[in-house]
Amino acid sequence: GLQAAALRAMIEQLTRKDPSRKVRILEVGAGVGGTTSTLLGSLDRLGDRVEYCFSDVSASLVEAAKRRFSEGRPWMDFKVVDIEKDLADSGIATGQFDIVVATNVLHATRDLAVSLRNVKAALRRHGLLLLNEVTRIQPYLTLIFGWLDGWWRFDDGYGRIPHCPLVS
Repeated sequence: GLQAAALRAMIEQLTRKDPSRKVRILEVGAGVGGTTSTLLGSLDRLGDRVEYCFSDVSASLVEAAKRRFSEGRPWMDFKVVDIEKDLADSGIATGQFDIVVATNVLHATRDLAVSLRNVKAALRRHGLLLLNEVTRIQPYLTLIFGWLDGWWRFDDGYGRIPHCPLVS
């Protein structure tokens, strides 16, 4: 899909000068691994030229992803990470990653500015953010997710569609 193509282009951009360079990727809010599964086809071909860290705030989702994705992928790591908090608390050093992947996760945080600042802190200088967010009201999303506390947990209102957690 589009995300896999964008990720391949980012990796090519980062390795253009040094094809043997190892590219470090962090996926935040990876959840059940929907994005991960679409990206792994591209990454499997790169083997030891990448390091991929699957992360989510839920320990049970991280463990499930480890069982699902780790076999034959020694270049994958799995961490419990809360992007609303300083990432050092989760063992992620400042400037550690070349690429951060965030799919429909930033809107699910209390404060977009704080979450984006934390994501940026994880990136190396000139690092890249592969961001995918729903940006228009879709009634079925509210019908499905509107019953969950997390859908309404935003506090900021900044950059949000009025009366909705989605990012404008």
